[in-house]
Amino acid sequence: MTNRRTPEQWQVLIRQQSESGLTVTAFCRKHKLAISCFYTHKKKSKQQSSFTQAVVTTASAPPIPAQQPVIKLETKIGDLIFPAQISPQIIIDVIKGLQS
Repeated sequence: MTNRRTPEQWQVLIRQQSESGLTVTAFCRKHKLAISCFYTHKKKSKQQSSFTQAVVTTASAPPIPAQQPVIKLETKIGDLIFPAQISPQIIIDVIKGLQS
């Protein structure tokens, strides 16, 4: 019986590989995945990006207390401030969205 994975499961695996620091080959070997399948699903996930475009509102977010470390991203449209504990993937998605 073949082990079928859902698109959501593949997205999790692709994210895990990215965050693991392992090469695709090493990651696939460790998780008993066919490398060709991994790349196929990685390509599909890029084509079917679930990125949602942000909508700018006039209300401002509450300020982050100064004692907490933050990540500041300066852009042409303004500064974006994130808590230091934010997932790197969220920042990557924001940057990709700004490039569109």
